[in-house]
Amino acid sequence: MTKPISVLIVEDEFLTADTIKDGLEEIGYRVSGMAKDAVEAFTILEKGHTDIAILDINIQGARDGIWLGEQIHQKFGIPFLYLSAYSDADTLQSAIATQPHSFLVKPFNKVDIYSSIELALQNFARLKGTQVQKEAESAPLLKDDYLFVKQDHLYCKVVLRDILYVQSELKYVQIFLPHKKYLLRFNLSDMLAMLPAESFVQVHRSYLVNKDHIDEMGPDFVRVADQKIPLSASHRKNLRKVLNML
Repeated sequence: MTKPISVLIVEDEFLTADTIKDGLEEIGYRVSGMAKDAVEAFTILEKGHTDIAILDINIQGARDGIWLGEQIHQKFGIPFLYLSAYSDADTLQSAIATQPHSFLVKPFNKVDIYSSIELALQNFARLKGTQVQKEAESAPLLKDDYLFVKQDHLYCKVVLRDILYVQSELKYVQIFLPHKKYLLRFNLSDMLAMLPAESFVQVHRSYLVNKDHIDEMGPDFVRVADQKIPLSASHRKNLRKVLNML
């Protein structure tokens, strides 16, 4: 049996939110949560049970729906669509800049809800496919004791023993060498799986380090080539084991 699509509704008008909820459930979607502001929305999103979000542009609180859309685009990687009545040109341009996957315009009916969600899901799948292809094309190539990393239209050779550490930044990683760094559209978990486990260890959700370049280890940091890198409690025990520390 196919699992129903889970939808987050972010709308501070109760009647509108309830209408959307009823419409979604009649169509066969599941509601993962209902939020009146960005704080409530974040709490629901962090549970990881949301497949798509409907965001009213004008919601209560310090952060509007456009700000929330940008956060979803950057941090949660799920499709979202905006819900709004008529908006001025500046607001619409700000909304479009966050790359929503569809719009739902007030007033709306059940068919409008269905059409907007299906369009958003299709647009997201199409863009995701393009992104996966680009990521595959830009993924580093592992060859024995070195990598080839793509920079612009060139593949550059990076010797593994020269890598000091790797830092994750949203959808990218930076590979730091003594006198150079490379920016790749790649994720940290895949980078960790690619690099040899006997040399590289994760010390933080955003950092991998080459253990051969660790000069100091403190209670909450490691020092690599004069760079102080955060060490999280969840990774400290494994690092001590890797370094053969008693």
